[in-house]
Amino acid sequence: MRRLLILLFVLFLSSKNAVRVLANRQFVRNNQECKYLVICVIIVWIMVLDDISIPSPEIIVHDEHSVSAVVPRFFQEPPFDVIKPSFLYLLALFTKNGSECSSFGHIEAYQRNEDKCLLRIRVQMPKIDYTGTDNYYYDDRSSLESQFSRDLFGNAENVTFWNEVTVRRDEKINNGSLGFATVLKSSRIDFML
Repeated sequence: MRRLLILLFVLFLSSKNAVRVLANRQFVRNNQECKYLVICVIIVWIMVLDDISIPSPEIIVHDEHSVSAVVPRFFQEPPFDVIKPSFLYLLALFTKNGSECSSFGHIEAYQRNEDKCLLRIRVQMPKIDYTGTDNYYYDDRSSLESQFSRDLFGNAENVTFWNEVTVRRDEKINNGSLGFATVLKSSRIDFML
């Protein structure tokens, strides 16, 4: 509860109206002090966000050939609905053990050290990533599931899954703006293949 109150207080202070209210009440004497106030608020906001983690994916085994990672719909629940997350990714890290580290369609693959492969899969967040008015779009409010063939992980014995999401905020200061972003991460889940 304390963290939620701190988050709400910081969100109030980081809003443009709060800076105007403080400036009008002469808590802030000039524009330079106003800039420092906004920067301090942003630093506190980042520290609060650093203490927030997103839920880990749930791993489901379908059969000996496939496995799924299910991402809960945390982004539509407090406090995430207020901080407006974007760019949700599901990540999978595994030891190659002689297999290749290759991208497949929308799955990006990156070599880590000499023996590891990192897969990065963009997960679309309904009503955040898709905001169109397409009549054929339907959100059934189910969890976001990504299914993988075990062949994708080659000869790996285990895979580590986790989620990452970006939180971005822009503040206008006089004639310019100040933008910052931070990445929130879930706990890592180790899965034996």
